[in-house]
Amino acid sequence: MEAYIKNQFTFVGVPSKLRKEVLKRHIRIQGIPRDEQFEIEIKALWKLKIRELNYCAQELMNQKKWFRQKDSIH
Repeated sequence: MEAYIKNQFTFVGVPSKLRKEVLKRHIRIQGIPRDEQFEIEIKALWKLKIRELNYCAQELMNQKKWFRQKDSIH
């Protein structure tokens, strides 16, 4: 899989279904980060360069409509 993504990210092999279940449980317990913390946490997930965590960041962004705007993240 890493070759598929040109070795830009580490691929740890967590199945999509399991990743989504874990993220859903995390959101249910912890909630979605507040607006002032949201961008910080998204960037932190993204900087880890682990593909499954990048997917989690994308899925979290989908929870916040305002964040999906073109200029929301730099």
